[in-house]
Amino acid sequence: MLEFSRMNREREIFLEALDQPTEKARADFVEQATAGDAKLRKAVEALLACNQADTIRIEEGACEMLRKSMEAEGKFAIGEECIGDVIGRYKLLEKIGEGGFGIVYRAEQTEPVKRHVALKVIKLGMDTRSIVARFEAERQALALMDHPSIARIFDGGATATGRPYFVMELVRGVRITDYCDANELPLQNRLHLFTELCHAIQHAHQKGVIHRDLKPSNVLVTLEGGKPIPKVIDFGIAKAIEEPLTEKTILTNFHSFIGTPAYTSPEQAEMTGSVVDTRSDIYSLGVLLYELLTGVTPFDAKELISSGLDGMRRMIKEVEPPTPSTRMRSSTAGSGARQLWTSIDKDLDSIVMKCLEKNPARRYATAREIPADIDRYLNHEAVLARPQNAVYRFQKTVRRHRTAFAAGIAILIAVLTGATLSVWQALRATRADRISEARRISEEHLRINAEQQRERAVENQLRAELNEYVADVNLASQAIQSGNLTRATELLEKPRNEGLRGFEWGYLRNAAKGDEHKVFAQETSSVLSLAQSADSLVVGLRDSVHIYDAKSGNPEKTLPGSGLSVALSTNGLLATASSSTVRVWRSSDWSEAFLIRDHSAPVAFSHDGRFLAANSREGVRIYDASDGRFVSLVPNSMPPFAFSPRGDVMGSRHTGWNRALERERNENIASPSELGGSI
Repeated sequence: MLEFSRMNREREIFLEALDQPTEKARADFVEQATAGDAKLRKAVEALLACNQADTIRIEEGACEMLRKSMEAEGKFAIGEECIGDVIGRYKLLEKIGEGGFGIVYRAEQTEPVKRHVALKVIKLGMDTRSIVARFEAERQALALMDHPSIARIFDGGATATGRPYFVMELVRGVRITDYCDANELPLQNRLHLFTELCHAIQHAHQKGVIHRDLKPSNVLVTLEGGKPIPKVIDFGIAKAIEEPLTEKTILTNFHSFIGTPAYTSPEQAEMTGSVVDTRSDIYSLGVLLYELLTGVTPFDAKELISSGLDGMRRMIKEVEPPTPSTRMRSSTAGSGARQLWTSIDKDLDSIVMKCLEKNPARRYATAREIPADIDRYLNHEAVLARPQNAVYRFQKTVRRHRTAFAAGIAILIAVLTGATLSVWQALRATRADRISEARRISEEHLRINAEQQRERAVENQLRAELNEYVADVNLASQAIQSGNLTRATELLEKPRNEGLRGFEWGYLRNAAKGDEHKVFAQETSSVLSLAQSADSLVVGLRDSVHIYDAKSGNPEKTLPGSGLSVALSTNGLLATASSSTVRVWRSSDWSEAFLIRDHSAPVAFSHDGRFLAANSREGVRIYDASDGRFVSLVPNSMPPFAFSPRGDVMGSRHTGWNRALERERNENIASPSELGGSI
């Protein structure tokens, strides 16, 4: 039992030592953790000697000690996963990342959908309570969040050997700093990309998660629809603000350094258990913005590491870094960002340095306040990071409205130097406006009169064409009755608007051909109405409506209801009317489209098929033929009635309806019966 406890202690110290930022810090940690126990220190140093570049390569002796420890807990693994192995529903394709306690693979999900994902699994020998708890915390942190700029988690579980893993969105991208430099993004584009990152961190904070390790390698830029999108990854050392991310206990040594030194906030560097809240991420965001602007971090990473743990902590907590604009004028700035230095003014300096305040209380309170201040900077408004005095606010107002201020001064000078000329020009302009307005009114009157005359001319022409057509139809009918088929044909074939020709024209045209006719099935009851199209002949009887194929004469369909009046439209609708109802049918399948009650025969469609007219007690009602919606009532009207060829004029016995003019016209429009003829 004692041996097991000792081996477990060796492993705990070994794993905690791996998290130290430098070799010196790691050696100092081991010396403090094993103080007074030379044997323990020697065993830990043997384990560390087998570790290279965060990848565990344990020689036979060290591996044996670690294996005994794992066997004592019943968790001995037979080996690390290989490319092609399957974990759950995921096939490992390649290793794409490796950290102190976990390995990330690109994997293919096989079910229920096929897609490529990132699978993170604890390394062999790393499944201590502390590491498992930290791993679980990262999984819970990702599960809490749903933001387009934060890698999503899809699944989780344990390998066959019991090591936990989780599956997340596969982010194919490059570090945010590398992307900006490679694409030579101008200042404004870098700021827009950075504000999207701030919104993602604000989302994490609202979910109660602090990242604690924001750096370029944990912020990748991907292209979605051609637009660059930052993606935050690796919540491996995330911390919950209020509720714990996992019920497992996370064991962190008192002297453990959490985070990456160059991006670590002063309170993180304290390592005394002081409260680390969301403002620690604000500091890291400030470092990222500093690097995006200058190409370097506020403190050089090599200098931090070479100064030792205490020197590094002192520098982060006490030394004030130069402002971005100052750094850009120095020789330490990166060449890729150097060309931007003329764009970095005091406002942008203030925003960055407010994020980098040593005292968390003086930083931005939330991540969303950073993009808000950046928007003010881009819009030439006063930023909150700078002292708000009257002179500064006035300067920002002038800069924001530079054109307006210049124009105002020019106008003022013009007014002071030419007041008399301005008044004279104003009077002259007023007189010109009056003349122009009078001319406009006169032209408007002339236009309205011309439009009215044109409409009257069109109506008169339509009325004349309709009267001529009715007269020719009557004369053709008389000619057929007298046997003069040649004269009837001449009358029917006169050049005219094709829309005027209805069933009566086709009927007479067939009659004028003499013996050339077709016999349909004989009806046993009286035929009350007829309607014909190129494809169908509709016969209305007292208690049913029969439909025949116009070419073959074969019966096609029998519809229920009285056929006191029938009408076919040009767009495939059939209307049948009895003494009390009107039904509209679709010729495509002879299904009923709609029903209109309290209406009676006759019925008629406009020539374009848009309107349906039906008789009622109040007069002729007009409906939308597509859906039966009521359009208009022509009061004091009665059958017969007919539409004009254009469909915007309907004539009846006593009055007319003009849709184009949206009014009723109390003019008689001739009908065949009133002209003395019959059809």
